[in-house]
Amino acid sequence: MDKKENKYKGKVVKILCNECGTITNHTILHSQDQTIVETEGEYLVWAEETSYQIVECNGCESTSFRKYYTNIDMEGIDEDDFEESVFPKRISGRRILKDNRYIPPLVRNIYLETHDAINNELKVLTGIGIRALTEAICLEKKAKGNNLKEKIDSLVTTGDLTKADSEILHKIRNLGNKSTHEIQPHPIEDLSLAMDILEHMMAGVYIYPKKKFSDDDQT
Repeated sequence: MDKKENKYKGKVVKILCNECGTITNHTILHSQDQTIVETEGEYLVWAEETSYQIVECNGCESTSFRKYYTNIDMEGIDEDDFEESVFPKRISGRRILKDNRYIPPLVRNIYLETHDAINNELKVLTGIGIRALTEAICLEKKAKGNNLKEKIDSLVTTGDLTKADSEILHKIRNLGNKSTHEIQPHPIEDLSLAMDILEHMMAGVYIYPKKKFSDDDQT
């Protein structure tokens, strides 16, 4: 095994940015590169290279970690034949809720864990997390009832939820129940939609009421 440093330093690559939520140019700040070569006499039989890289978005300047793997055989290298992993994991458009510091710790901690689960495409754990997040919101709001269905309905009577919002939460509850009790994975699109809805609700319940507008003091 041959180890080198910074073979790729300064190179620009296109990856999904965790902060921008879209594919952007990233500059490789540092790379740790290792190569394994197998030969028969003077002939190359096999070679593989793994590069561990620290990369920075050229837009928002956020930092990520990228693992790049490629191999070469007797037929040469195929520029399109490579494996790429980026950490932390991310899904296009799935960014963390802005100003989530306003969310109470009980709810926020479950939200962050569920967000990590969906970004890593852990479908069953995401479904369980979505149900736990719904439970946490009801608990934090001191919703009354003997089960989650009754607690969601009670939030309508207290004015924390609209009737339409409660009907959506019941669909999310059913989705989470199947993940929890039947260990059933759901399509990532369904889970992402459920997270969108919960994020919208958390923004309305916890974030927007605590944000100040520029004309608040102009009376």
